[in-house]
Amino acid sequence: MKSLTPKQLDILQFIQLFIIQHHYAPSYREIMTHFKLTSPGSVYKHIRTLQSKGVLTADKNSHRSLKPIYPVKPPQEFSNPQLPLIGNLSIGYPLELFIQPKMIAVPHSLAHTFEQTYILQVQGNALQEDAIQDGDLLLIEARQDIQPGEVILGLINQTDTVLKRYYPEGQYIRLENQRNNVHPLIIRYEHILIQGALVGLIRSY
Repeated sequence: MKSLTPKQLDILQFIQLFIIQHHYAPSYREIMTHFKLTSPGSVYKHIRTLQSKGVLTADKNSHRSLKPIYPVKPPQEFSNPQLPLIGNLSIGYPLELFIQPKMIAVPHSLAHTFEQTYILQVQGNALQEDAIQDGDLLLIEARQDIQPGEVILGLINQTDTVLKRYYPEGQYIRLENQRNNVHPLIIRYEHILIQGALVGLIRSY
């Protein structure tokens, strides 16, 4: 098998797993949705590359004909990367940071920039209205260039941790819960330290 990038390997593995689960191949749009790609054309480029590398076949006359040529096993260098679990997150309190972070393997598709992403474990039920449960692992990308509508991890007045949707409004920031109709929190920029954006969630059953 020719050398594949992590993204190409992820797509090939997704196609193989989809076929096992559904007994037919995924459509381009299903691949696009799963990997949050911008257009079916992006999927088409990946598919053509996988075909050119001799690891995927497709029938031009069939809508669902994608099929890996070989069973897909990730090479050692493409095994799931590990991110540091650095502490516990309790809403309304400062972060409880561990003395020694624990490394946890996560799928490539859950984060875009692994070198600046870390994990926090939710403590308590304060985020249940946002479909986040006690014990969930949250993937936080450490950055301040937040786009409107993203969910941020922030520290208000150096004491209260929040996880809310971010909307800039002039000299103020409007922070909203993700799902319920609780009144938004309006604060000035200088009263909050943005610690990153929520980019993924891992839950154990």
